[in-house]
Amino acid sequence: MMEERGQSLRKGFRTLATVRVAQHVFQVRTLEINPSGIALAVAANPPVGMLLELDLSIPVRGGPARVHAKGQVTHSVLSSAEGGFRVGVKFVALDEAARNAIDTYLHPAG
Repeated sequence: MMEERGQSLRKGFRTLATVRVAQHVFQVRTLEINPSGIALAVAANPPVGMLLELDLSIPVRGGPARVHAKGQVTHSVLSSAEGGFRVGVKFVALDEAARNAIDTYLHPAG
């Protein structure tokens, strides 16, 4: 399912990802992705503005693409549907390969 909110195309994207905050590392579930950020389901309520690092695989033609990104929490909402908090993360550092993988996932060829 794809939907547009504002100017940015969003697409459902459910997989596991690894998040690092300082020396803490934990697993989260992804919910949606767009060119500027990602929605996550997490157990704890992170503060808005918190910086984090994210590692995940994006399924693209030819095999999964490993993505490493730095992000910043933009919002966090308690979500019974997700069994925790639905957290919006804006990408603040994303290399060209990661951008290309996200774009390919959002707009698959043919």
